[in-house]
Amino acid sequence: MKPIICTFLFIVSFVLSGCKEEVRSTWAQSPLKIDGDIEEWKDAPFVIFEDGRLALSVENDSAYLYLACRIGDATLQRMIDRLGLTLWVDPEGESSEDLEIHFPAGRSAELRLSRGGFWDNLTEEQKARTSKQIEEMRTGILVYDKRGVESHVYPSRSARGFAAGAAMSNGLLIYEFRIPLDTQKFFSRAGALGTQGKVGIGVKLSGLRERQIGSSSGGSGRAIGPPGRRGRGGGGGENRPPIGGESGERTSDVWVSVWLAGAK
Repeated sequence: MKPIICTFLFIVSFVLSGCKEEVRSTWAQSPLKIDGDIEEWKDAPFVIFEDGRLALSVENDSAYLYLACRIGDATLQRMIDRLGLTLWVDPEGESSEDLEIHFPAGRSAELRLSRGGFWDNLTEEQKARTSKQIEEMRTGILVYDKRGVESHVYPSRSARGFAAGAAMSNGLLIYEFRIPLDTQKFFSRAGALGTQGKVGIGVKLSGLRERQIGSSSGGSGRAIGPPGRRGRGGGGGENRPPIGGESGERTSDVWVSVWLAGAK
């Protein structure tokens, strides 16, 4: 996988605790491949949340919202690798947690086939087919709409609808998501995304660990450059690494209000 290369495209500054920043999506010229390889994102701007050591990039086209998350801290990487990453999507651009996405679905999708002798009564062909289905569910995407009390597990590499991928690259844990703008096709009571021109995106970090990555003085969001260099406009004159760092206080969830891009 090639090194991540970024340009200094914009600067955002804010304190993480309880704040929701507005960011602008960029237009995806072609559908993005969701596989955890962020080569397609190399020229896309991203915002880094210093307290959580989480960097986000957002793109969209007329059908989908694409999100890339980059995590550099080793402790947080291990927790997310074990528990998965949870997102919330608010069609109104606010901070509602009604539509929740968890990848990978993990234990939420596992079946306890050993009970009642069910597994022992299957033929070898049925066992093989069932094992494949269980693996698809275990590594799939769990999407839960709390308004309609509906939940579905989708294959992570689905050709349409929800998709997700994860990989390690240059010491970063990469998560990619594809979220359909027309969520009503998948959940009867979910509102279509972007009808107001923006979408709220939340990333669950609280509860993943007891101590937060970053300084105890609060966080900021800013554009960052190539690995090992500071983004312009970083505060305080400290030569901090772009992603990763020392432990501090408990981390907070990250919320952004994403303004969708129009076709170019």
